[in-house]
Amino acid sequence: MDDVGTKPLNRSAKTGKNHRENQELQILIDISSALHGSLHLQDVLQQALLAILRTLQFKMGAIYLLKELEENACSLDLAAQQGFSSTLIDSIQSFSLSRDALERFTSSNPVRWFPRKKVVFADLRKRMLEEKINEIICIPLLTKKRVLGLLYVTNDGALRFRPDRSEFLRTIGFQIGAAIENAQLFDSVERAKTELEISFDAIQHAIFIIDARWRIYRINKTSEKIYGDDLIGRR
Repeated sequence: MDDVGTKPLNRSAKTGKNHRENQELQILIDISSALHGSLHLQDVLQQALLAILRTLQFKMGAIYLLKELEENACSLDLAAQQGFSSTLIDSIQSFSLSRDALERFTSSNPVRWFPRKKVVFADLRKRMLEEKINEIICIPLLTKKRVLGLLYVTNDGALRFRPDRSEFLRTIGFQIGAAIENAQLFDSVERAKTELEISFDAIQHAIFIIDARWRIYRINKTSEKIYGDDLIGRR
């Protein structure tokens, strides 16, 4: 009789677990789709934040990127935000963390919940009180055990995430961290390309770059002035 009585409860619990897993999978897919909209860092940050607030139903969020200052300290600078007034943005631009505090975000339980009274910025605490927001969640943006930044969101949505969802939130942190790393690499390549083109065009001698078939596919500004701009493709 006991076994018969427990079966409906087990089935109900399993159904609830499956629903949650499906919901989490859909959220990850939605965030991933948003992250693939651009390769530029600022676009990636803004799209990631918008996707998270929309899918997780949070009012406010901010992404801080790591800026190393010295051996034992680092600064985290505001890189993207949603839901903050211009006055509030001015007061939450950056904060510092010790190296030890930062490394704790690479632990097995890196996602943190902070009550309103422990929020660093006084203006933000005031805004949270006005909005009846009691806590924020801090999600490290990770890649290969390295912290690239921190994502802060107000835990005020209908879902109200608790510590039992830490692994799911950690997965989001890795997802965004990988996108940030790719975008930073892309931006650095773009900068290097621009700097190379500027240097190439600044050379005072005529320079031609040819391909394997001995056709010209790139000339500098000096070549263009001397020989004209119709050299591309010629042998």
